[in-house]
Amino acid sequence: MKQQGDLLVGSLMVRESRHIATLLLNDASAEVWAEEILTKNILQKKSLGTAARVTRGLKRRLSALDKVLLRALTEADDSLAKQIALTSVLNVNPMLLGFFETVLAEAYLGQQENLHLYQWDDYLRAYEQRDPSVAEWSETSTKKVRQIVIRILSECGYLSDTKSRRLQKLVVYPELRQMLEKLNMFEVLNGLTLRRGMR
Repeated sequence: MKQQGDLLVGSLMVRESRHIATLLLNDASAEVWAEEILTKNILQKKSLGTAARVTRGLKRRLSALDKVLLRALTEADDSLAKQIALTSVLNVNPMLLGFFETVLAEAYLGQQENLHLYQWDDYLRAYEQRDPSVAEWSETSTKKVRQIVIRILSECGYLSDTKSRRLQKLVVYPELRQMLEKLNMFEVLNGLTLRRGMR
């Protein structure tokens, strides 16, 4: 259920991710984490439980990134920060990365105008062969994950919005490309650039 959990944390959450990245870069102690997240509520969540859950999810996403990317996330403008946040999701979620590399890339390659919801649903059913735990997801969780995936695509600019879901060409920032190449994160870079569909 790990892949579901990654996505159920939420979409890109750039503002929150910047805070978490800063704490990671500073090698904050457990006491500092508690003070910042629970006492100061820097993530601005309505309950301590939500703040703790979001923190756990974002820490898992961001802890897997090199400090070069974490630092860039804290310093970049919002557009670049969104792509770095997406990098953190794709880096720990092979299910979503596979969707980018196959279905989304093929939609661009075929010059499809809109992304259809059934394309995600079909992909998810097929993915059950690789990860049988996907078949155990509740209907509510399955719908929530799809909603978050579509929101992520919209936030980054692959889709025009979450309703019409018109496909748009997205240009990955050169500085992000360079960082990923230097870090040998070619699989994630191929996912971001939809290598099969946007050459």
